[in-house]
Amino acid sequence: MTTQDQNGYIKLSRNVRYNGWLSNPSLWAFWCWCLLKASYKPIDVVVGHQSVHLEAGQFIFGRHKAAKELNQSEQSIRTHLKYCLEKDKNLTIKTTNKFSIITVVNWDSYQNIENESNQQSNQPLTNNQPATNHKQEVQEVKEVKKKRLSPIDFIESVKVNPAYSHVDFDIELAKMDAWLLLPSNKGRKKTARFILNWINKIDRPVSVTPIKPNYSEFANMRGSHD
Repeated sequence: MTTQDQNGYIKLSRNVRYNGWLSNPSLWAFWCWCLLKASYKPIDVVVGHQSVHLEAGQFIFGRHKAAKELNQSEQSIRTHLKYCLEKDKNLTIKTTNKFSIITVVNWDSYQNIENESNQQSNQPLTNNQPATNHKQEVQEVKEVKKKRLSPIDFIESVKVNPAYSHVDFDIELAKMDAWLLLPSNKGRKKTARFILNWINKIDRPVSVTPIKPNYSEFANMRGSHD
């Protein structure tokens, strides 16, 4: 049997800031837990007396254990799992009579694991490595700042987000421009944060099915009076 390292890291997409997950802490904790539990490479594990092969992005799932590790109720775990399986479709599950295997959908596409050495962080550090790592981190921060989305690019990225499918962006952007022209709003800018706060206040319209009148019944009632 091969055991999986408990060290290493996972990647988190910045897009989670816009899909509403961060406003649901228990769901967010469940999703991060799934990423942390998933194997980063093909591996064989023992469940009971049975050897089970897992591919990258898979892990053995138990609702009771998940509830205990996340300090949540089993009903909460069941709800989060149903959401991920049916609505967000970022997980799949294969269940046997003894255990379940959860697969993180598109694991390789956004974790982008090139080889095992990139995931193993338990190698002894040399004296020069801490300083080198720090310089690399500083450079990465600078590159991230350079790649920040402009307001136009940010708007385009939000338009394709299904959470805002009910928003008419052309009309709302015109309203923003008009609001910013008011003297009381002098100095305010149409930043990504401003845009997001604005559209988050727009309620999704409620669909109401009109009731069709029963004209035949009305005619019958009228005939009976005649």
